[in-house]
Amino acid sequence: MAEESRLADTSTPKYWRRAIDIGKDARKERVKNSNRLLQRYDLDYKDAIKGLDRVVRVSRFYPTVRAIIASTSFHYPRVFLRVEDDGAELSSTLLEKVANDCIQMMGVKEHVQQAIFDALFYGVGWLKIGYNPVGDDSIAPYVSNDSMRDDFPYVRRIPAQNLITDPITPPHILGEGRYIIEEQWLPWEFLRKDERYKNRRQIRPTSISDDDTDLLRIKIPGEEGDEELQSFKDSIEHGQMVRVWEIHDRLHRKLYAMADGVDGFIRDEPHPFLRQEAVTIPDPITGEPLMTGDFEDGQGYLVSEGFQYIPIK
Repeated sequence: MAEESRLADTSTPKYWRRAIDIGKDARKERVKNSNRLLQRYDLDYKDAIKGLDRVVRVSRFYPTVRAIIASTSFHYPRVFLRVEDDGAELSSTLLEKVANDCIQMMGVKEHVQQAIFDALFYGVGWLKIGYNPVGDDSIAPYVSNDSMRDDFPYVRRIPAQNLITDPITPPHILGEGRYIIEEQWLPWEFLRKDERYKNRRQIRPTSISDDDTDLLRIKIPGEEGDEELQSFKDSIEHGQMVRVWEIHDRLHRKLYAMADGVDGFIRDEPHPFLRQEAVTIPDPITGEPLMTGDFEDGQGYLVSEGFQYIPIK
């Protein structure tokens, strides 16, 4: 008798830890190749030339990379709007100016350029869009909050190696992916006080083992005695950083977070970028809809393709 199949429970930490493990294995080869290219970019060659004590290396790779980035994104990205309604041409000009001013206020150019750099070496760069609240109610990773404006949208470059995408996602349609998982390093000092997270008493700083070196993206996996790698590991431990996996479940419209060493979720809630519709009532005199100030769940997301992440290819 055939074994009865059961639906996977996507609301359990066990399901998502397995997804993280699958993603880790899938990205290893790409990370390894990316690091080899970065070594060539940095002229970091270990091979010595017989008979020469001092070698002056001149890179042809470096100027090519810088020329590509400069030619692709030298100025700020620009938004062009076209309003098709008659008599609204003036509003399109105004909205276009506001949009482009916002892009400069958010400092998008530097993030786009770094994402292009990532795409050259990793195959894809990533930008994350979101909203930064007012005052101390800052978003993770907290330490970057000073570079963002309060009560304003933000655009941030996310290291390509820190993102795990659904392996069956088509390369040209991100919106068909089931999930995206972002690996974050957050300071324990702030994380344990953030009331948006639960199980905070169980959260402890992450200790990096030698098995994690290939995932820290400093040098080629398996290389021993690397001072830069050791410095990074020491910095993580000295700064009492916690590795957190932020999970965006598009299909079930959920946001989860898990921390190393914690059995359950430290965050489990409806996704904050779900679309909502304003509740209206008819005006008793004119019949025109009036907003009540309440909202109800709508269809889809506020962000394109259901994710806060934009791929740069």
